[in-house]
Amino acid sequence: MNINLTTISIDTIIQAFSIIAAALTFVIAQAFQKKKDRTQANRESYQQLEFASIDLFRFEAENIDLIRPIWEDDKEIPNQNTAEYVVLMNYVCQMLNLFEMALKFRRDKTLLPEVFGTWIAWFQLLICAPGFRIIWKDVRMDYLPELREIMDGGIEIVQKETNDDQIEAKFHQLVSSILKCDMISNWVESKIESKTASIRKKTVGKIPNDRLIDLGQLSCKWLNDLSETERLTTLFLNNSKNNYISHSEIQEGRAYNESTWSDDIRDILTTEFEEAIENGLFYNANIAALYHNNLLVAFALVEFKSSPNGNFAILSDIIVDKDYRNNKIGENLLRWIITQLSTNDIKCIYAESNIQNDIAHNFLLENGFKSISKVFKQDLIE
Repeated sequence: MNINLTTISIDTIIQAFSIIAAALTFVIAQAFQKKKDRTQANRESYQQLEFASIDLFRFEAENIDLIRPIWEDDKEIPNQNTAEYVVLMNYVCQMLNLFEMALKFRRDKTLLPEVFGTWIAWFQLLICAPGFRIIWKDVRMDYLPELREIMDGGIEIVQKETNDDQIEAKFHQLVSSILKCDMISNWVESKIESKTASIRKKTVGKIPNDRLIDLGQLSCKWLNDLSETERLTTLFLNNSKNNYISHSEIQEGRAYNESTWSDDIRDILTTEFEEAIENGLFYNANIAALYHNNLLVAFALVEFKSSPNGNFAILSDIIVDKDYRNNKIGENLLRWIITQLSTNDIKCIYAESNIQNDIAHNFLLENGFKSISKVFKQDLIE
């Protein structure tokens, strides 16, 4: 059949193109919506992963004696034919299950590199644990090749190296190679001496039982209640020493110099915290608070900035009640904050601390931060 195009009107042609354009728009919109739905589903899944890790921390807090054989040299792994061994194996498998999920989320880019850094630190803690290798031999074939390659390679590094820094550097290089992510290997280039594995063993071995808390009773939220201001200020003043002071404290009037707080520090903090509480979410500054059984035990002041390179955050303060330290309070709060930021278009987060505040330095490094600069000061007027 021959079609004479000259008999087709211009209106018909325009109508046909309109139909085609509408169809293409619909297809593109559907594809975009499906991608958006998948992204949202992945984010919700990762939040569940964070909740599962908190449940695991709670198990540790409630079963210190049971898990000692994994983390302490002088504790033997129970016999395989005992219920204690099965429970211990399940404990290790739960960590490995979380690790496998974290790897998946990093692969599909749901998990930002900065957040994944906290998981690599956890991987390293486990491969350095003296009892882990015994359990790993029994369960390794239950996991995907990628995780087996990471854990097998990590164990080999630990067996060959005795220097903690070398173990850390080589393990990060291993994970970087497996995941084909150069950023991972770069994290350790500027790190100060890390004692991650020994910190974990000391934490498990030396915290008195009456200081351990039920991590299942922790909750985090962005504050919008001005009545909390006084509690925030008091918590800050009671739990920050002079070595907390960094250059921003001096520049913003909180401190006179690197060793002396301002006489007006309480009023200054009150004003800052009130403003942060009244701000809209992710605007200028907000306060993230962590509660244990409805008691405020930690908080963080987070500032927000925009630049041609994207949106970023600044961890201006993170304060943990000294009576609740060594319970992963700061780590849980920081992880919650990072999850919140990563699901709201915040590209990265910065932090600063006093040059002598080694505890803060180690905390940041162990939770995925890296050192990128130093700040210098010269007094010009006496």
